[in-house]
Amino acid sequence: MSSGFQIFRKIAPVLLCIATLGPAAQAREVIRKGDTVIIPLRGEVSPALYLFLRRGIKAAESAEASAIVIEMNTYGGRLDSAEEITGALNRVTIPTYTFIDSNAGSAGALIALATKHIYMAPVSAIGAAAPVLSTGQDLPETERDKTISYFSALVRSMASRNGHNPDLGEAFMNKEKEVKIGDRVVHAKGSLLTLNAQEASEMINGKPLLADGIAQSIDDLAKKARLGGQLVRLQPTGFEQFAFWITALAPLLLLLGIVCAYLEFKIPGATLPGVVAGICFVSFSSVIIWPVWQVGKQRYFLCSALPSFSLKCSSSPTPPSSLEWSALSSFSPPSSGQWSIATLINQSFPRPRCCSSRC
Repeated sequence: MSSGFQIFRKIAPVLLCIATLGPAAQAREVIRKGDTVIIPLRGEVSPALYLFLRRGIKAAESAEASAIVIEMNTYGGRLDSAEEITGALNRVTIPTYTFIDSNAGSAGALIALATKHIYMAPVSAIGAAAPVLSTGQDLPETERDKTISYFSALVRSMASRNGHNPDLGEAFMNKEKEVKIGDRVVHAKGSLLTLNAQEASEMINGKPLLADGIAQSIDDLAKKARLGGQLVRLQPTGFEQFAFWITALAPLLLLLGIVCAYLEFKIPGATLPGVVAGICFVSFSSVIIWPVWQVGKQRYFLCSALPSFSLKCSSSPTPPSSLEWSALSSFSPPSSGQWSIATLINQSFPRPRCCSSRC
């Protein structure tokens, strides 16, 4: 065994201990009965963000808070994570609000529909939630049709349950959906629906189109909605914040780990590459594999950050959010003289299609 990996074996227990203790170090926000809990939802919608939001929901319900406010500013993210978040919000037993601070794009629009009330900042927008691949490209036609059909039904049900117009939610995802209220065509088919604050809060037939109103800030929302108690803002723990960063940098982290591991085996006596590779892999595992184990569903987290680490999407016709992962021995070592970093990456990480949907 090379010297780099021998050194890493000595420091690995310390790194693993830090990764294990990280989740237990929870924030200590004081939430009293009747308070309003504010949960920030910023950046990419990801499994790490879902775990943070789930912790906030549990804390609010345990303390018997009077309401939960999602402070949103996101352009979207993982479709499966959005489904997990909307599922958690739909099970909440206390009033839920979304304050759109600038952006509720794509997956953010679906999450907003999972709350009972929506308020928007004066300059903000919501909508454009069509699913695409993680590369930004369109889904193949059959997969696109299946995904839109399934999630449109889910969104319609969710919007109706929370008192929103289900046609709006469907038009966010499906450009072929026309939205008509009475004799007025609010949105013609042919493009995805996106609403600004003024359009979303417009009164039609005595009811706002989507948003309850326009608010300058969370404090303004609390006054207009007459929320009780103190406003308690939930903050990510150190480990959760670390997870957000690692989730964003996961592809680069894995690539660096693979390159350093390759150099460790190719350069006799090298120490630093093995240590760096071990740290990269342990850091990745602590925030990628742990959330999967924590949630209890080993089905989606490895999808965008690690396209297929000897794992491939099954050929099930179910939608991306409920795909079953099955282990496949897909790695076949190249013949002598063919070892290269590009070959190693291409063989180890074949790019799946159906499991990398985003919106």
